[in-house]
Amino acid sequence: MAKVRIYNFDPKTDGWKTFPDAPVKPIKIDQKQRGIREFDIPLTHYVKNGKTLCGQTEPEGTIFYNDVRNQCDKCRQGVREQTILARKALESNDESINVIDYKAAETDDHPETATVSH
Repeated sequence: MAKVRIYNFDPKTDGWKTFPDAPVKPIKIDQKQRGIREFDIPLTHYVKNGKTLCGQTEPEGTIFYNDVRNQCDKCRQGVREQTILARKALESNDESINVIDYKAAETDDHPETATVSH
């Protein structure tokens, strides 16, 4: 039997997003020959079904953005909790709470064809 994956989100609408006018966190990155440069990383929230896991409603103009250096702590904890629940549902073969249309998502998932551009 193949390794079963957990699909508890809709990849077209759910995920880590940044809001318009989100607070930013300056970070410094050593780019070797270019020297140390400073970049602003916006705060990101995990959005699922139009709401963040910390309780906010998703405003207009959000964009997908995932950077672990500046994530909402409550959303990060919410992702951990939903992963634990999904894992328990998977182990007990309870497909009703595990995923959103998981069979369709599984057919679209082809990690063996993924490529890296660098």
